[in-house]
Amino acid sequence: MQLLLTDLDNTLIYSHRRDIGVQREHVEWYEGKQISFMTRKSQQLLELVRQKLLVIPCTTRSIAQYQRIRLLPAWQPPYAFMANGGVLLVNGWVEPQWYQESLDRIASAESALQQAQVLLEQHTERLLPVQCIDGLFLYTKSSVPEQLRQQLEAVLDLNQVQVLLHGAKVYVMPCTLTKGAVVKRIRQRYPQIYIWAAGDSTFDVPMLQAADFAFAPEKLASHLSGQSNQYLVAEGQLLAEEMLQYLQYHI
Repeated sequence: MQLLLTDLDNTLIYSHRRDIGVQREHVEWYEGKQISFMTRKSQQLLELVRQKLLVIPCTTRSIAQYQRIRLLPAWQPPYAFMANGGVLLVNGWVEPQWYQESLDRIASAESALQQAQVLLEQHTERLLPVQCIDGLFLYTKSSVPEQLRQQLEAVLDLNQVQVLLHGAKVYVMPCTLTKGAVVKRIRQRYPQIYIWAAGDSTFDVPMLQAADFAFAPEKLASHLSGQSNQYLVAEGQLLAEEMLQYLQYHI
């Protein structure tokens, strides 16, 4: 059995701010606007690849954010991991056993998360209300994200939580809530499975390292020195097209 664990944003789909050419289709709507797209070539390849292996999105998005996306007109993935792998959707419904296991795995971080929430709410340069994503981690935006990270890391128990940045976005995440943990939990259930993984950011690195084969942009090369099976995509190329085309011809 083989499956593809793939990040979504800037891996399989792209925001309206990214120029992916005119041959594109919108795949996400928000407040009446088209905000995310796939190239037509990527959609065509995805249709072929999904017939050869199980394609499973693995995203830091919340359930609500994921449910805005329609990757293909006549198909949605039967399985999808939300909230950095803490939530598993099966045919659109939360799988309760996986979610309870996730809550159990992050229980030791509860005190640090509560402390982080207080600090985030006191942060005067905050651009968004503090959000607890699906009961698993904290998220906000700041005009001085690096400064906020340093403040948080100086106080929080970094054995329990980590502070991650993505532009202005600031996440306080339990150390046990990673996409790499998703790979390990799948292997516990299906030891013989072969896992392909694709991702573009540091959030994806644990998943890319734990998979049997990794697709990533060249900017992550230094993080993947221990991963012998990898396909690195040069800057300017679209990870989605390169990854799906490789799978189409190698499975």
